[in-house]
Amino acid sequence: ATILAQAHRQYGAGRAELTAKALYLSCVMQYPLYGVTLFPVTYKGYWAHGPNVLLGVGSEGVVLVRPTDKVVLAEYPYSNIAALLMDPVDNGLTISLTHHGQHDGHRYVVLGHEDSNTGGQDGQRCIVLESAQKNEAAWLMAAYSPVLANGLADEPPRRAAPASERSRLAAALKSARRALVDSGMLRRPTEASAGNFLRNTLRRLSKHRLEKMRLDIAAEGQGESYKNFPAGYWCWARSLPHSLTKLNEAEEVAAMQIFKDIMSHAGLTATHEGSSTNLANNNSVAQDSDSDDRVALAQALLQRCLQKDTLLCELYMQLIKQTTEHPEPCSRVSARHWALLCAAVGAALPPAKPLRRLLLAHLRYRGTALHHGEEGKFARRAEQVALSIAQVPRRLAAPSKEEVLCAAARRPMHVRVLLLDGKQHGLVFGPAATADHLVTMLREKIGLTDAATGYALYEVCANSTPAGAGERALAGSERVGDVLARWEKAGATAAACRLVFKKRLFLGERPLQTSCAAEMELLYYQVLHSVRHDRLPIETDEAVMLAALHAQVVKGECAGGGEECALAAGCVLPARLAQPALPAPAVRLHHLALRGTPPHLAMQRALTLASSWPLTRATIFDVMQSFTSNWPRALWLAVDARGLTLLRRGSRAALVSHDHDQLLAVSPAPRALLLVTRADRKHAKLVLSTDQAYQIATLIKDYIEAVRGPVSPAVAAAGEGAAS
Repeated sequence: ATILAQAHRQYGAGRAELTAKALYLSCVMQYPLYGVTLFPVTYKGYWAHGPNVLLGVGSEGVVLVRPTDKVVLAEYPYSNIAALLMDPVDNGLTISLTHHGQHDGHRYVVLGHEDSNTGGQDGQRCIVLESAQKNEAAWLMAAYSPVLANGLADEPPRRAAPASERSRLAAALKSARRALVDSGMLRRPTEASAGNFLRNTLRRLSKHRLEKMRLDIAAEGQGESYKNFPAGYWCWARSLPHSLTKLNEAEEVAAMQIFKDIMSHAGLTATHEGSSTNLANNNSVAQDSDSDDRVALAQALLQRCLQKDTLLCELYMQLIKQTTEHPEPCSRVSARHWALLCAAVGAALPPAKPLRRLLLAHLRYRGTALHHGEEGKFARRAEQVALSIAQVPRRLAAPSKEEVLCAAARRPMHVRVLLLDGKQHGLVFGPAATADHLVTMLREKIGLTDAATGYALYEVCANSTPAGAGERALAGSERVGDVLARWEKAGATAAACRLVFKKRLFLGERPLQTSCAAEMELLYYQVLHSVRHDRLPIETDEAVMLAALHAQVVKGECAGGGEECALAAGCVLPARLAQPALPAPAVRLHHLALRGTPPHLAMQRALTLASSWPLTRATIFDVMQSFTSNWPRALWLAVDARGLTLLRRGSRAALVSHDHDQLLAVSPAPRALLLVTRADRKHAKLVLSTDQAYQIATLIKDYIEAVRGPVSPAVAAAGEGAAS
């Protein structure tokens, strides 16, 4: 208080209020964070400053700030930010950097000292953060730099197409309808009999109903009728007397149930008289409670139709009809019809070519003619999905809840991929995306060069014991939407099952030596992950060297009593080698010997050390054997580019090895694997019990193909069984 009073007498006494405010602002403007809005965020990944930081958004760029003392840890000008990506499901915010921003456009301040290359952060491609205020932070950045708003805004406004273009698309739609009629797939509409006409005309009609009848007759007269298929046949209807395609008696009942489900999904309940009750005008509480039921109804409907081609064609005919000339095109009912059509297109296209042609013509015409409304946006989104989905295999299971909701919101799906260095990357993808598509996107995002090959996505279950026993490498052609649907069906959450990106095939004479900084970091943490979970057995002296190298990577120079060495050892070593078994003085001495070694060079030395271990380049599977009593029942099967090796668990000593050239057949089963090798070797026939037989067979096939080309029919058949 005395200091404040003295400062007030020296600087503020006798000054006018306006003068004092001006002096106050001139002082505050010297503060480094003046004019910067701070948001509490969580940094996803490993770095020396902890996960809890502040994201500062200012007029010149964004900064990462330490919460305790408000020290600026990193600066990123807007010129070095390429794009922003908001996680549509979680609170994730990804800031992608340009190539210039990875190296020259930012600085790092560690413990109050400025450094241009500290902590291994230089060269990163993006920053992944979590914050409940992600929308406020992202749109504030977009306000300062409007270029960043391109990745946040909805579909930009479209200009109306020329009249000639609309006429051409209308003619194409008419031609597609006629081709479908000529194909004989459609059931002819029923005509009103004379008795029904007489009975209906004898009824008392109000003036309103008479006027509506005149308008309907006039509209039908102006429309096109082709082979007794009037124009009203293709338009929205409240009731459906029979199926639209030719079906048998059992399928006819299913077709009527399809129409009932479509109307129920839209919020309409059909009655026996053909009228309908609108359920879409309930209060908001009822609508929220009904959302889950609507999604479940859409999933059940798609699941039934995907199992039979005739029902799938009937579903598409009804959806095309219900999305044509709706009486209230901007209503919630029409939007739900279009949302269901988008979800169906993402699952599978119509199997019949004439119907597929009609679907595309319908979407193109609606997307162009209704360019300014919600129907046009849905049509354009469905057309994009239809064109992409034609290149991938058809799915046999209904989409997940997230996919149905994304179809209704006209936005792509989102998934987080975990790297073994602790970073998470959010990827957005469409219904047609496969595992290869996500791998390509992730490689570009983290900056892997073309020389970095052999990477794959793994489906990992958190409850698997030991680590690695429950992981499964996704096939390149496997659709990511099917993986999410399988997780949802099994009741697994994002915490229980996740996607992990890591190297699968180790090829070449020196697979752990690379000039790519991003790949070196991935390989380094993949080796540490294997050591930490005891899937890569090492000796005590090797553990001492590895702990010291990791301490140099994450903690920097050895500061004092070796506490950082103990923490590093606990993070990377298995329990049997951690304290008190690991000699702490020896780790500290090795750490002192690394003084002056930059983090990337320490990583390179650790990978050089790991290259001398025989199992570093192998994928290890847990197997059981019962064909000999000379070996333990529980074994390890190591598969690498050279061949197969059986070992005792936790040991490096090989019991038997076979090169890939010696394999005659690989026959996987759901819980067993048969390996047949040349007869001149001992243990030429191996029968192993494992739940990962198909994974092992596929890995063997991929290694053989990568080394010497296409495999023999016996091994190829095993690989095909694994893919199925």
